[in-house]
Amino acid sequence: MKKSVFRFLITVATVAVVGFTVVGCNNESGGITITGIPEEFNGMWASAYGDLQGEPLTGVQSGNWETEGTTFPQITDGKASIPMWSVVTGKRWNGNDTLDLLVYIIPIRVYRGGPEPQLLETLWFEAVEFKGGKATVKYTDKQ
Repeated sequence: MKKSVFRFLITVATVAVVGFTVVGCNNESGGITITGIPEEFNGMWASAYGDLQGEPLTGVQSGNWETEGTTFPQITDGKASIPMWSVVTGKRWNGNDTLDLLVYIIPIRVYRGGPEPQLLETLWFEAVEFKGGKATVKYTDKQ
C-alpha cells in the first residue's frame, strides 16, 4: 500500500511542480475506461498513472494546482472513464501505445495537497493497449 500512496503522491506532486493545468472535456481523445467496478465503489473517484518511456501520464478529470487542485472523475454504474494527460505537455494524450497502469480508487473528488488521501483500492493493469489514446479494461483484468 505504501508504494501505491507514493505513486499517487508522485502523480499529484508532478502536477504541482510543473504547473500542469488541464481542463476536462468529455469529447476529447485520450482516456482509460474501466468497467465492472464493484458497486461498493460507485460514488467514489478514480485516478491513474502511467509512464510512456519516461513521459509521465496522469489520469485526472482536471487540474490547476494554483487555483483548484486536482479533480478526479467519479465512478458511476460500475464504470470509470479517466482522461489521460501528458504531464510534459499538459495536453490530452492520444497515443497508440501499450502501457502498464496504476489506478487508484479514492474517497475524495478534489485533492489540494495536505494529508495523504485514503486509497480504497489500488489496481494494476499490465500491457493496456491504447488506440488513439483510448483503452477499455475490465476491473477483473487487474493484476
